[in-house]
Amino acid sequence: MNKQRSTRSNPESDKERRLSIELSYMLRHDEKMIAYIDENGFAQIETILRRFHGKMTRELLEKIVREDKKGRYEICGEMIRAVNGHSIPLKIIGDRLSTPPSILYHLTSKEAVSSILSTGLDRRTRIYIHFSPEYPQKTPKRNTLLIIDPPKDFEYFRTPNGYIVCKETIPPENIKVEEIKV
Repeated sequence: MNKQRSTRSNPESDKERRLSIELSYMLRHDEKMIAYIDENGFAQIETILRRFHGKMTRELLEKIVREDKKGRYEICGEMIRAVNGHSIPLKIIGDRLSTPPSILYHLTSKEAVSSILSTGLDRRTRIYIHFSPEYPQKTPKRNTLLIIDPPKDFEYFRTPNGYIVCKETIPPENIKVEEIKV
């Protein structure tokens, strides 16, 4: 008899993943949170926990932050923030770079490429465009790599978790496309 193993993941980790997604949305995009988030993106941890209506404890929040492989969050005393990816207006988060890196990377979907190559890579609904300074790993939704020759006259910032961001639209002539092989 040939037994198959279940591919279902741990229900506890599924719960943590869902709460992490909700936390990320709350700190980066939720317009209802604007009144509670300061200009640097910080919100009181107690306020965040109340918004979860008992689904999140301080211990679980700290575990999610500690185990987040992408370094999306930062806790400072009784405050927490998402370090980048915001669509709600904030002051810059990160250090200004005196010169841009010689090359940057941006993952996108195959469907977005033709638009990007005709009009350039823009912020869309976010405050900044996010780039990786190193060759990134593919993700399920973003299977096309944009290799960016960063325009030298743009302002670039390094976020606390190492991403590079800018506000200006990257012109099509500064973008090369590489499809990531599965």
